[in-house]
Amino acid sequence: MFKKIEVDRLASRRSCITVVAVVGLTLVLLATGCDQSGSGLKSEGTPSNPVTLTVGVTHSGSVGRCGISFYRFTTTDESEYTIALTNTQSDLSWDLYDSSWSHLMECDDHYHAADEIATTPVLPAGTTYHLAVEEWDCVAGRFTLLVSTGVWAGPRNEGSFSDPLVLTVGVIHSGMVGQYGTSYYRFTTTVLGSYTISLTDTQSDLSWDLYDSNWSHLMECDDHWHAADEIATTPVLPAGTTYHLTVDEWDGVVGRFELLITAP
Repeated sequence: MFKKIEVDRLASRRSCITVVAVVGLTLVLLATGCDQSGSGLKSEGTPSNPVTLTVGVTHSGSVGRCGISFYRFTTTDESEYTIALTNTQSDLSWDLYDSSWSHLMECDDHYHAADEIATTPVLPAGTTYHLAVEEWDCVAGRFTLLVSTGVWAGPRNEGSFSDPLVLTVGVIHSGMVGQYGTSYYRFTTTVLGSYTISLTDTQSDLSWDLYDSNWSHLMECDDHWHAADEIATTPVLPAGTTYHLTVDEWDGVVGRFELLITAP
């Protein structure tokens, strides 16, 4: 699933690209490949007049086809801040800038409609920052945007493609996954044999996929199209070998689950 999404994402971004460039003191937007006219919903704010967000207050936002919405917020404390872009209707990403529009960080974990949540480094109090929300599917839509102090405490995706969370065979992991998200894991076999992978206590429709250490797909388990246990046994696996595992969410509902890999 990951590789197909990667290909689709690259193809989409070649045909529908939005470029932000600084010319002198003017921020210029150049859009090619997608007509933004007639999209209904429009992007919010402009580089020179961004919409003001209040820390701790949820904003119901919108963005046009292949568009960018612009925001600013002022920190209230010296703290880490979590920026949560949720309830998305298409593939969105966000970028954080300082008051001079120097780029600080981005969040683009998913190549489809899914939560984009990340925590900033510690930011000083009383400082203004800019935030840009970009749309990549050429589908105008709405979203929820929240800037809050501290590290995100709600359900979200775990791990990443480049840095999956490590599981221990025989130990139950209490996991979580975001809306239409993917959580990434890896584990190392302990003995030769077939392993049972049990995804239980789910709160929405989930599935899992097993890959080798090079991300070549080996098998999947998606027996149910609703919140239900997804349990299957692998082929015989050699001992001392690392495998990757992904858990995908299909209902657009963030939630938790239990994940257990059992040795033969």
